[in-house]
Amino acid sequence: MRTLRSLRRHPRTRCCGPALSLRCDPDDRARASDCLAAASYYEAGSQAADQRAAAQVVLNRVRHAAFPATVCGVVFAGSERATGCQFTFTCDGSLARRAPSPQD
Repeated sequence: MRTLRSLRRHPRTRCCGPALSLRCDPDDRARASDCLAAASYYEAGSQAADQRAAAQVVLNRVRHAAFPATVCGVVFAGSERATGCQFTFTCDGSLARRAPSPQD
């Protein structure tokens, strides 16, 4: 079973494109889906409309040439630096503090 912290170890997957293409390896597709869900939850909390907006930001960036071409690549861009994270939860310790529960 993957944990959110394990996603950081594999920010680049072969699964490219915002549609999480069916041509992707199932593990890569699942990892991309987990990265998108984590970004949505940690950036927007439990509000559905806000989660959709956060997910759309990630997908828009995947399509843009200035950002990594994968969902996990976009989500964890800059997380290796002390500053410059694209999404704050990748650098501020949120992944270690709390995982989403089924009720969230």
